[in-house]
Amino acid sequence: MLRDYQLNAISNVQQAYKEGIKKVLLHSATGSGKTAIFCDVVKQVHKKGTRALVVVAGRMLVDQASKRLERESVPHGVIMAGHWRRRPQENIQVCSIDTLNRRDIAAFNPGFIVIDEAHQATSDRYHKFVKQFPNAYYMCVTATPYCKKPLEHVAQKIVRVVTMKELIAQGYLVAPRYYALSIPDLVGVSTKNDDFDPHELDN
Repeated sequence: MLRDYQLNAISNVQQAYKEGIKKVLLHSATGSGKTAIFCDVVKQVHKKGTRALVVVAGRMLVDQASKRLERESVPHGVIMAGHWRRRPQENIQVCSIDTLNRRDIAAFNPGFIVIDEAHQATSDRYHKFVKQFPNAYYMCVTATPYCKKPLEHVAQKIVRVVTMKELIAQGYLVAPRYYALSIPDLVGVSTKNDDFDPHELDN
């Protein structure tokens, strides 16, 4: 059973679609149940007979999404070599972005696409994928939509779901406690890929 904020998020996404917006970014805190939200939407899409893709990054997330869809009794297949749930006849397919870019799936022609961990969608592999299906409706989900490169190719509108503070206040998450031995002096430590250089940090 979905929580109130999850139901409200789905309603806001559907309203955006009604307004003609095809690409919606769902921004929700870690622990808020983003997978539960998009699986419920996929379930609704399945009932309408629409083809859908759930796009994730990596085998672990493929299995996670597949297990959740199975729990929600949504018939689906997985596009992955050797996967036990390879069912190409199903209208709902779960797949990794790398697999999608190695295969020709244009004939599948999905009407609805979920992109999980959408903050990673700035790479060329996602641009290549999205260009194949300009008429599909997109629901892109992430807890961290803070990117140096734009996400406009997958997000015409942002739907804000719930913050971590709100989840704590509502009793869904436990407030964290922080412990630190000292505050390190990081003066002169350079950064690489938005993080501190490991070698300089060790020193």
